[in-house]
Amino acid sequence: MARCLDSVFTSSSASSTGLGQMSAWTFHDSNLPAGTCTQAPPAGVTAVVASGLPYTFNSTTGSSGTLTGLRFVLSMWDGCILVVEGPGATTGSLNWARSSAGQVTFSGGNLVVGTANSNCDPYWYSPGDTVSANGLYPYP
Repeated sequence: MARCLDSVFTSSSASSTGLGQMSAWTFHDSNLPAGTCTQAPPAGVTAVVASGLPYTFNSTTGSSGTLTGLRFVLSMWDGCILVVEGPGATTGSLNWARSSAGQVTFSGGNLVVGTANSNCDPYWYSPGDTVSANGLYPYP
């Protein structure tokens, strides 16, 4: 769907995880205008917006857990607009882990395409399609 190599997030540190709540998450690809990412397939540019912030870092260990409350809106160059969320129009989640090297990794989770407007080619994007969201970030 989108490749956003220069994304950043900010969070509070009011919990045992040291991360608390994610208050902002911006997506960007370095060779494109601010707020846009590379779309593939088909090729183009996509704006990715985190919706419904703040998101919550949940953990029992303090070094890994789930990030919950996730919903994203992707607006593509061809007018296709997707909402990525959890199954059944609920908010989604991602797994996270914090390393001793000062990095946070996101992976797995339960994200799916919740809705796709009529400009979206169902060959590429349809409600219910699984969405992979992986990333490695410096510890904020």
